[in-house]
Amino acid sequence: MEISLGEATDKAVAMIASLTKPAEPKHDPFDPKGEDMVIPHQPAIAVYENTSGAVVIVQCTSNSDEEDPIIMVRPEHVEKLVARLRFVAKQAQE
Repeated sequence: MEISLGEATDKAVAMIASLTKPAEPKHDPFDPKGEDMVIPHQPAIAVYENTSGAVVIVQCTSNSDEEDPIIMVRPEHVEKLVARLRFVAKQAQE
């Protein structure tokens, strides 16, 4: 089967265009505009019990010259703290 020079040129151009077409962007679960991002980047937070029995909350700072902020809560006040955190978080979202 013979094809004309014009048809051959059109097919060649189409093949080259398909090879140079930009790739589909890969899914980025950390896209701030995407629905998959649940918590954006923030300093790490650790919670543990110290040797005195208090609950300790520590947030890591990005500056190694600074001390990490520490909050100590007696165990009997943890539920009240959690309830207040939930209330404030709900208010902040409204």
